[in-house]
Amino acid sequence: MAFGIAEKAMRLPQSLYGILTPTFSNLSAARDGATVELLFQTATRLVGIIIIPIGLIAAIVAQPLVQIVYGPAYAAAAGPFAVLILFNVVGAMTGVAVMALYGMGEQRVVLMKDAAGAAVNLLLNLTLTSAWGLWGAVVANSAAQLVSCIILWCQVSRKFDLMPLSGMLLRVLVPSVVAAAAARLLVNIVPGAVGLVSGLLLAGAVYGGGVLLTGALGRQDWRALAVKSV
Repeated sequence: MAFGIAEKAMRLPQSLYGILTPTFSNLSAARDGATVELLFQTATRLVGIIIIPIGLIAAIVAQPLVQIVYGPAYAAAAGPFAVLILFNVVGAMTGVAVMALYGMGEQRVVLMKDAAGAAVNLLLNLTLTSAWGLWGAVVANSAAQLVSCIILWCQVSRKFDLMPLSGMLLRVLVPSVVAAAAARLLVNIVPGAVGLVSGLLLAGAVYGGGVLLTGALGRQDWRALAVKSV
């Protein structure tokens, strides 16, 4: 159940960046490397603006969230869910990079990272799950995603300058952390469903104000994503 919830939470970003492959392909065929890099950076940041706060807030309120939505009998799933969704955020942040690599004809890199992740997942599941049970499976899944992400970003760093993107994502991460902390504080003060809903609403307001104050989101982002393929 923990894996299922964490996986479903990341379907939203997948539906957003899946449409970018044709644009990356056309821009790459036109040898417009500058626009390819701009689209990659902007789209990755916009995806991050959505999924980073979702992951952090869901992880920090995982215990009351699972108990209220699924009942006290499922309380044991909260810890694994929190860990899995954080690593799923890391994995989902590679989505635009995967689309860019496909568009640039670099499918080999994507296949390599998927194969490495699958091998790590299988190996750790066979060795850790029997010894650690549920947490062994969590470690296996998380390690597989981490290995895949490291391979992918190492390859992407050879294609694009990642320093500007790192600064952009930091401006998203800071308000996400503050929003998650605010949600947890309110949930601790007000128990039950009322506290959870109030905490989530407060987190949304805090995060929205944070991204505006830090300049993490602006009108130019949407204009950049509307670039036309040649």
